[in-house]
Amino acid sequence: MRWQRIVLPSFLALPMLAVMLGLGIWQVQRMGWKSALLQELAAAQAGPPVSADNPAPFAHIMAIGRFRHDLELLLGVRLLDRSP
Repeated sequence: MRWQRIVLPSFLALPMLAVMLGLGIWQVQRMGWKSALLQELAAAQAGPPVSADNPAPFAHIMAIGRFRHDLELLLGVRLLDRSP
């Protein structure tokens, strides 16, 4: 009887242990991916602005133009049945 109290929780704990180890490994891999992504972001933003025609991901772009006030449009909140 005493061994049954030990065996059943052990069998239940083994799958939970496997899941927790898998999630821990996933977190470590995710940390490496995130670090590489942040380094790529920092490198792209440290460079000079590039043309907006074909920008690299995360790069600063430079756009030249003139603001057309005659085409300006102000959008506000619309209410339907007096609720946003």
